Amino acid sequence: MRGPSAVVRPCTQCSRIDADVKIKDALTAVYPVLELFRLDGNWPANKTDAIAKAIIVSTKIPAEYRLGLHLNQQIDVPAFEALRERWGHLMAEERGWRTRLSTFGPNAWPRPAELRASATIFQKSGLGKAFATISGAAKPARELVARLGLSHAPAPAEDLLRLAAHVESIYEFDDDEAAANLFGSSWEGFDTKFDQIAFGIKARQYFAEQIGQELTQRLIEIDPEGVRQLHNFEEAANTARKTIAKLGSRLDERSIDLTIDMLAEEIATMQRVADLDQEGFLGEFDLSVRELSEIAALHKERDRLQRLLDTSPLKYAAEELSQGPGGIDDAFASIDWLGALRRLPMPTFLSSKLSSSGASDAWARTLAIASKAQADLQAHDDLQGRLRVEFGIKALSRYDLGKLLEVTAELLQHRDELRELLGLYRERRGLESLGLKEFLDCADQHRIDPGRLTQLLGAVLAYRGAELAKKSSEALHANTGASLENRRRQFADKDRAKIRDDRTRIKAKLLQRQPVAGTSFGKKKAWTEMALLRNELEKQKRFVPVRTLLAQAGRSIQALQPCFMMSPLSLAKFLKAGSLSFDILVIDEASQMRPEDSLGAMLRSKQIVVVGDPKQLPPTDFFARSGESSPEEDEEFEDLDDESILESCQKTFGYRRPLRWHYRSRCESLIRFSNEQFYRRELVTFPASKPESFSIDLIRVV
Repeated sequence: MRGPSAVVRPCTQCSRIDADVKIKDALTAVYPVLELFRLDGNWPANKTDAIAKAIIVSTKIPAEYRLGLHLNQQIDVPAFEALRERWGHLMAEERGWRTRLSTFGPNAWPRPAELRASATIFQKSGLGKAFATISGAAKPARELVARLGLSHAPAPAEDLLRLAAHVESIYEFDDDEAAANLFGSSWEGFDTKFDQIAFGIKARQYFAEQIGQELTQRLIEIDPEGVRQLHNFEEAANTARKTIAKLGSRLDERSIDLTIDMLAEEIATMQRVADLDQEGFLGEFDLSVRELSEIAALHKERDRLQRLLDTSPLKYAAEELSQGPGGIDDAFASIDWLGALRRLPMPTFLSSKLSSSGASDAWARTLAIASKAQADLQAHDDLQGRLRVEFGIKALSRYDLGKLLEVTAELLQHRDELRELLGLYRERRGLESLGLKEFLDCADQHRIDPGRLTQLLGAVLAYRGAELAKKSSEALHANTGASLENRRRQFADKDRAKIRDDRTRIKAKLLQRQPVAGTSFGKKKAWTEMALLRNELEKQKRFVPVRTLLAQAGRSIQALQPCFMMSPLSLAKFLKAGSLSFDILVIDEASQMRPEDSLGAMLRSKQIVVVGDPKQLPPTDFFARSGESSPEEDEEFEDLDDESILESCQKTFGYRRPLRWHYRSRCESLIRFSNEQFYRRELVTFPASKPESFSIDLIRVV
């Protein structure tokens, strides 16, 4: 019958094996997920719990809110919360109106002006109400009330006015420029996904607290297909978290790959030990299996060395040395002495004497001879030093005394060339003192033609200057050609995406604007707005003049086509005074336009943007007069250039915003003269690929 230790030890080994197997299975189960996070097996094993937690929290995100993780990750949270609160009040009012006016459906609300106009009709009484009925103005108001479901309301006029105020609030919210700048491309006005963005903000904060900022960002960047694959590991993640919570104290900073391999090796070793130790003898030792294995290996190595010494012919010599006064230490000292002699470059006869039984006497005589030769050797070293310092000659120091004697005898045969050689070395030393030593040594090594050294030095200096500029500038040092190209491509993609998003947003906003219904009573020439436009669209001839059409249907035309592009003459010809107004006026090529020609458009606009170049020629009627007057009249008339609207605005408003970047000229030489002579070198131009090139070439045909 086995004792207690024989019983306990195998059970302890089995429990250790079971624990290692569970940890290994947990790591292996979540290992495929690393690729979805763009990680690999180098991820620390003690951070596996964070991976498992990321899997679990990802499964809890509703599909309709997952988009919120990606939206506005850098948004100003306090500003967002304030805007969301404002949106929440508007949304509550919107739900109230939609519930009350359910018969109207999900259609876009009528414009505030239409609602107020209808409210004005219902506020009339007596003669005014009768006149509105006779003229037909009351019919559109009654139709609007019927469509809204307010036909039986006790006070439809008040409801229309309150609804108009609500719609105006939505319009103001849609046109909030600060909100558009805050949200960027995700801004959709009243339809902005506030709830999803709010969820994304809270979810990112929670994830960062639970799994860290790095894993949070990697989780957000997983594509939809990857998310579906990730959720397949939910059960494995739950199991892994339970295992790590119970047994994870053994995990450390080592990688998952290394940890799995170590666990597999340890499981195999412990299993073999358990299979061999059927009787539980290892239970008598308070040591681990690994420690016992190391002790056994040391005993085995000791036995091997003892067997090797027993079969060696040096066995008796080793025993004799070990019995001497110095023992083994003297033997090792002798071995070190012989090894040192072999490494030194000395004559064979001297090496033999120093390794013989009379080595002590030979060593004493060698020291005596060396002390006598010390003065001559010092003089030799001093002369070699002068050659190196004064002339930079190092080649002679590489020779031994015998070879040096031969080289010196050969050099003495060319003593007539010595003066030129020494002069050349002095010039070289001067260049080396300027920091060109490495350059000259490299030129000698590669045997470069001296005639090319000047050009080559210029190239080296240019390259070193560029490297120095790169190191001294953090912006240049932190970027490479590939990273700059990647940023340029990202910027171009985001720019194109913003243009597309702006188009979509503006289109959606414009589609919400409905043209005015207008009146269709009486004679057709008295019809207005859409009633008149529909009648004109069906005609084949005898159209209403453009001026009349814009006067009677201008608001509807603006709703359908909000942008007008007109010359000053066309504007005065087609638009009656006070008929239409515009949010903004853009005057292009303003340096060519007189102030009196632009006043008509400016009086019809709330804001103006004047674009032009003050360096261009001002407006003039010289060419218009040149064909109408005689030479005598031209001599009497003093040609005076008029002031442009650009100059007038600069004097009046004083606000000027110059455009710095010049991108139209592919060759810089086209704009260089103007930039230097007129624009005070303030234009940012882009150099051509060939320096000093000119965009115009002279080609001689004959």
